[in-house]
Amino acid sequence: MELFNQRKFYYTENERLLLIITSALTLIGLYLQFNIATSLVDSFRMNLFLKQIISIVISIIAFIIIYKTPNLNKILYKSSFVLVIVSIALLIGVLLYGETTQGSKRWISLSFFSFQPSQLLHPILIIFYAKYFDKRQAEIKKTGLIKFIKNFKFLIFITVTVLVLIYLQKHLSTLVVLCSTLLVMLHIAGFKKSLIIILLLLMIGGSVFAAFSTFTYRSHRMEIYAKYSLFHKALGLQKTEIEADDYQIRESLTAISEGGFFGTGSDGGRAKHRFLPDVNSDYIFSMISEQFGFLGGVLVIVLYTVMLLKALMISVGADSFFKSLVIIGMGMNIFITAIVNIGVSLSALPSTGLTLPFISYGGSALLVNMIMIAIILNFSSKRNSVNA
Repeated sequence: MELFNQRKFYYTENERLLLIITSALTLIGLYLQFNIATSLVDSFRMNLFLKQIISIVISIIAFIIIYKTPNLNKILYKSSFVLVIVSIALLIGVLLYGETTQGSKRWISLSFFSFQPSQLLHPILIIFYAKYFDKRQAEIKKTGLIKFIKNFKFLIFITVTVLVLIYLQKHLSTLVVLCSTLLVMLHIAGFKKSLIIILLLLMIGGSVFAAFSTFTYRSHRMEIYAKYSLFHKALGLQKTEIEADDYQIRESLTAISEGGFFGTGSDGGRAKHRFLPDVNSDYIFSMISEQFGFLGGVLVIVLYTVMLLKALMISVGADSFFKSLVIIGMGMNIFITAIVNIGVSLSALPSTGLTLPFISYGGSALLVNMIMIAIILNFSSKRNSVNA
């Protein structure tokens, strides 16, 4: 095939380290999933582990194809609008035909696999924004709120449509991560700080309103968060009686505290023994902190931080405004998702349902994150290739 025409690739230090960190996080996740699966004689858990192996294989294949695709930036640039329309159609499809899980419709299930369209939306919206800003560079620096509403009506329409569809899926955490990523892109693109601050305040206000004023389960989550928040004393929140619904966050905090500085070891801990629900996905950082202690938790945070820094360094060397924005957007998206997941485990943030990138169980998230890393590496202007 022409795509794999005996091309050899030479990585820069930033690219090599980004690839190493991605591989390390994926292997850490695979080890933890195996540890969970073998902690009890449980065929269901072992099936989840086998599914994760399949997801990793599929994600690696997708990574290789995307990374080695010539002129990928031109392909994505030209197809960004089509990709957004397809993603909107999928989000509508989820609301109409999606599988309901824990009161939310987020998944489309086929006979052989299930996927979460909102995950795919992350890189697509980043690419769409990058192209839109690339075509309107001359207008950006002069744009305040009024001009933004006037000159970027189509972008606002697409964004609001997407956010409303995700909101209807009851996926507030995805809204927060997406909006945070897009705000960073607006800042990097050169929009006025006053506009960024106004949009940030709107995002915070909308998030607070959505958390407290809509859907009973969200307001209940906030009540639980108020009791166990990491900032409980600083906020002067009143402790109330322990309830059955507090179980998950209590077990998460118990697991983290049990880990101490060095951890209980891979054979120790209680989180994997069904004490902590969703230990293989939403609360896997609690298991990391329990088994490998404060040092293990800090190491994981450092890996995500270095991953972001290397993505930012690669963006500096990008040979176009479009590439630079895409690289920054995707690097920030992975980092913000990781920080939100870790914040939930520590009870610094309310429960959200976001997974830890590359580590948690979940095929859709792993595939999309691998695709974003592949795009970052493909877009690097310092990557050299020669024919063998």
